[in-house]
Amino acid sequence: MATQLSFHDHQFSAITRNNQIWLSSKDIAKALGYAKTNAITHIYNTNTDEFTSGMTEIVESNTSGNLKCRSRIFSLRGAHLIGMFARTKLAKEFRKWVLDILDQEIGAVTNEMPPEQTTTYSRTPLRDAVNMLVGKKGMMYPDAYSLIHQRFGVQHIDQLSQSQMLEAIEYIHCLLIDDHHPNAVPMNGRILTTFRNGEMVGQRFVRDDEHVATLPAFMDIARRAHYVVIHEDDAAPLVRILTNNPPVERRGKLITQF
Repeated sequence: MATQLSFHDHQFSAITRNNQIWLSSKDIAKALGYAKTNAITHIYNTNTDEFTSGMTEIVESNTSGNLKCRSRIFSLRGAHLIGMFARTKLAKEFRKWVLDILDQEIGAVTNEMPPEQTTTYSRTPLRDAVNMLVGKKGMMYPDAYSLIHQRFGVQHIDQLSQSQMLEAIEYIHCLLIDDHHPNAVPMNGRILTTFRNGEMVGQRFVRDDEHVATLPAFMDIARRAHYVVIHEDDAAPLVRILTNNPPVERRGKLITQF
């Protein structure tokens, strides 16, 4: 089913699939001010790893002479991502227009929620932007999200209002096109780095109330005390590795004797 949308003087022949609006590469190219559709194809091919299956698809349509034509279409999230990579004069305005349409689409599905409250789905473009920032600038996710938290005075992105979320997306986009690394938020803490076969496979922050110990040191502490009390959610995998004795559950905790 086609949906009529317009951006400036251009009329979109949008397609509704699975209750979502999809736009053709041809329409997006014209809206952004590109002379040829292959400009969108070039943007996509250059940044394929940034797009998910829910952002773009290849569709077939019949032309005159009963010939089949294959073309690429983009969901609103995908169109917004194209707009983030585009460098035309209309790109910024196009991104805002797409987000406004996306907001209306989400509101039609979740109209029971307060208008200023965001949803996990509506925050997806912001998470996509953060993913791009982390990948392009080599930042860690906590640092990237801290930039948003500090700028808008929140502790989590789910506390952003709808208008703040749109501002946050544009803020991250400005950081992406800036040639300089964004100033990291000053912070204190410890980072636990995991290596496997000489290669770093992960990092995470260590909470202030966490204590880190090697396995031999942990076993030594356990043997000295003759028992260890750990919450079930944290201990079950560890207990199965350290001992062949089945753990005994007592009031939500695991007590294992050594």
